[in-house]
Amino acid sequence: MTGKQHAAFALAITAASAVSSTVLYATGHEEVALGVVGGALTGYILTPDIDVNTMTYEEARMYRVFWLLGVVWTSLWTPYATAFSHRGWSHTPIIGTLTRLAYILLVSTLIIWISRVPGLNPYALAEYAYYNPTVSISWFLLWACQDIVHYICDISSTAWKKSQRRKATK
Repeated sequence: MTGKQHAAFALAITAASAVSSTVLYATGHEEVALGVVGGALTGYILTPDIDVNTMTYEEARMYRVFWLLGVVWTSLWTPYATAFSHRGWSHTPIIGTLTRLAYILLVSTLIIWISRVPGLNPYALAEYAYYNPTVSISWFLLWACQDIVHYICDISSTAWKKSQRRKATK
């Protein structure tokens, strides 16, 4: 499956999540609504394909938005892509989501420590998650749902391509 096709599925999930979060917010579940939207958007931007060592669809999209954003984004995720093989652990639902989350926490902490900007807390993301478990859990669950759909699309696409190759060789 192509990156563009994955992005279409992820955008559909994000749109559905935006509608459902509106309902959640209106019924008094503001924290869950925030987590749902955040997780869906994170899954749309940070797909399992970030483990690819070549330019991904998401990275190309960053370059189209603003070239400097694309350069920074690619630079930040190159070590991750180098550390993980494509469709390995980082592509596995839940585990892959956790590896990208751990990487984000590690990189953001290192950037804050290195920059030494007064008032920036290197543990801010972890503290936010600790003090806002409802937002954090719903965020992670929606992000994981995006990854699960990505994984299912990869499996079904690969199976379909194999069946087409078998038909062509008969």
